[in-house]
Amino acid sequence: MENVKLHEDLNFETLEIEELLGAGDVDNECVVISVMRDCNLKGFLLGAMPKLNRWESPSRIDTAIWLPELDLKKFDELLIWTKAGMDYDFDNMTRHQLFLGHEESLWAQGSSPVLFEIRRYVALVAGYSGLPETVFAGGFDPAEAKDAVQKAA
Repeated sequence: MENVKLHEDLNFETLEIEELLGAGDVDNECVVISVMRDCNLKGFLLGAMPKLNRWESPSRIDTAIWLPELDLKKFDELLIWTKAGMDYDFDNMTRHQLFLGHEESLWAQGSSPVLFEIRRYVALVAGYSGLPETVFAGGFDPAEAKDAVQKAA
């Protein structure tokens, strides 16, 4: 039982996926996320993980989307819609809505939403010689990575 207590004491969750609403219906598909501690959304990636049976482990992510810069506070709620729309905050900035702008469902085949907190990453791009060059984009600002890749290309 001490392991359970230790696990509860070491909860490092920043964001928690509460549920996926309207899976397969782009007009109603929405990932509901609870904010467990203050953070900025720009360091997170939202993906679609294929449906697994209970003996499989995840081996790929079908879709990966960098989330935009947005300051979130503990106890806020974040709704991420698959469809197009206008991002906005309501309920005195405790509830935030983001719209991804997709025309098709991201979770139509029974896949599950998955969140990644990205602290550092490396991008590989083809150099002028045709050989890959490694571009390091530190921190967790995807715009920095995009700029670094464009400069190296």
